[in-house]
Amino acid sequence: MSNSRDVLLKSLEEITGSIYMEDIEQMISKTREKKSKKDKETDEILDIISERLKSHPLIKKVIDQGNISRYIRRSDNYKKLKKLLESKQGQDLSPVEMNEAKRLMQRILDDVKQYIVNQAIKAEQGLRRMHSPGSVAKSEAMNLYFSGEKYSENILTDLASKLYSSIALGDSVGIYTEDEELLENLRQLIAQKFDRRARYKISADKLGISDYESKYPFSTFLGFLFWLMDYYDQAGGDEKNLLTSIIDGFKRSSVTIYFMPSEKEKWRIINVPRLEIFIDIWMLNRDNRTTLREFKDELINTIKRARGKAQKDKTKIDKVADIIMNNYEIFCQRLITYGDLDLYALRRIIDIVIDLDSNYDIGLNLSKLGELFEFYKHK
Repeated sequence: MSNSRDVLLKSLEEITGSIYMEDIEQMISKTREKKSKKDKETDEILDIISERLKSHPLIKKVIDQGNISRYIRRSDNYKKLKKLLESKQGQDLSPVEMNEAKRLMQRILDDVKQYIVNQAIKAEQGLRRMHSPGSVAKSEAMNLYFSGEKYSENILTDLASKLYSSIALGDSVGIYTEDEELLENLRQLIAQKFDRRARYKISADKLGISDYESKYPFSTFLGFLFWLMDYYDQAGGDEKNLLTSIIDGFKRSSVTIYFMPSEKEKWRIINVPRLEIFIDIWMLNRDNRTTLREFKDELINTIKRARGKAQKDKTKIDKVADIIMNNYEIFCQRLITYGDLDLYALRRIIDIVIDLDSNYDIGLNLSKLGELFEFYKHK
């Protein structure tokens, strides 16, 4: 097995984990519920496998669940497990039968992981969403491929392994880095702070990222970095050492951002150079970081206050909020990429919020915007 296939399989194992006795107990409970409701549609085995595959917020969007389900149903292990469950008619399984059910379920899960790897290496189909979000197979859009454009199995599995190794920040954004030490340190941080069984995701609300920010890749990434630096300020001992390693990793390494919102036409991959300049100027300098965060918070609060006062104009305010956040995203992109301010985006934000204040009397506060302009003047 090539190294890229190993990495992809390891990433899948990170996402799906192993089968535990509690999974078998859950499956038996679903079997009983299905029997009592005379439900012939629910498949308790497929449900558990599906839950594992869909646990990563981004990966669940590229999984071909229909073909995977058909593949599972054709397997001998599925048929054996199904026969065992049906023979008990919802009754408890003996310890021996529980172990057998666990063994069969693990084999099904292992087969599915191998099936996904085998799908990834089908070079004749070209790039697909499982390799590069926003791409389509040759069979779907041959006109998007150049004459003679081909991808080797290694390239395809390498691309897929990066997406499957990504760490989700909310439901639409994921980050990946070629720096294996940084990636593992991030997983260790998630395991310590959030969930040791799901080291590949953090919900946006746990990072203090608002719904307005989570719709945009750079805004979300900045929200994560705010959270990271706050935790760094408070930590001590081994935690401080881990966070220091993560910050140093971001300073020396480039980052890939996967942006996969509900609208597939917006899916894309963004490559961000190492963050040394941005981190040194805006994150490690606590005064600058505070100004930046308070500017962001005031911006979000301005939108909320306007929406609260708009009453019948909430739809209009939502459209205005999109324009504000689009400009904030542009601001965040330049800030993170170059450590510099996008004055045009800031000017657009000022014009819009002043107009909101004149229409809805929202109690406008531009002090943090002023501090950002002062920073630019004296940099």
